[in-house]
Amino acid sequence: MAGMRSIESMSKSLWWLGASASTAACGTHTMRCHAMSVEDEAGKEFKANLQSLLKEECFVDNKPRYDKYSGIQALQLLSDEVESYLAASMDKSIVKSRVIMITCHQLAELYQNFEKQEEKAFHQFKKTCLEMCYMPSCFALGMYYMQKREFTGGKDPDKALKYFLMACEANISGACNNAGLILQHGTEKSPKDVKRAEALFEKACKDDFANGCFNQSILYLTGREKEIPRDMEKAVELGVKSCNLGHLWGCMNASKAYKTGDGIEADQEKAKKFSDIALELMGTKK
Repeated sequence: MAGMRSIESMSKSLWWLGASASTAACGTHTMRCHAMSVEDEAGKEFKANLQSLLKEECFVDNKPRYDKYSGIQALQLLSDEVESYLAASMDKSIVKSRVIMITCHQLAELYQNFEKQEEKAFHQFKKTCLEMCYMPSCFALGMYYMQKREFTGGKDPDKALKYFLMACEANISGACNNAGLILQHGTEKSPKDVKRAEALFEKACKDDFANGCFNQSILYLTGREKEIPRDMEKAVELGVKSCNLGHLWGCMNASKAYKTGDGIEADQEKAKKFSDIALELMGTKK
């Protein structure tokens, strides 16, 4: 099979080591509404109505109402068990606060994804993160600071790291992974910390975030960092997990390891298995 030969020939010469922190990709929590992509009059009217509704519920310009439902108290209570959340004694304002947080975040996503008003989206994410402590907005804010945008003041990995770590504490796996990528290389203000980076990758991986598993596997695969010696058994274990979660490069690395027997027992059947999965992920397997 031509596709199989292609992967095997590539695997003889290289390991797939992944992206740098600056090119790391991880999804944000986006609204999906097909009607919003329609550019006819009905679609435009729908988007206008939705924006009006989100603005009204978010109360961006109504400062007293916005402050009344501060996210700090809400997050403290919402961190309790589900039973506590549902308890009859819970202050109803906390539930309302949660609704407003999500609505304000969705308003930012509306600006970002459907109206292409990136600057407005950035400021709305920032407001929702800092004033309402809504961690998905902090994650989105971190992503903006990893880009070179005039309205953010330019690329700032240190600010990005700050918001990724905040979101990671709230168990947003993509944020943990991105924080790990930044710390793996260090910044102007944050020195390189490979052990902490590995812990962040591990946290993301335990939450079944494919990039986290893959990035942790690369640390063991290369053995470049003195803090983390080369360990092919761990590298392959994590690579296989990332592959099973849909990470193409994890599949290719697992296939190469089993084919060559580099640090583990060679197994041609497993090598073919992971090569086939890689081909499926690329859409070339027939």
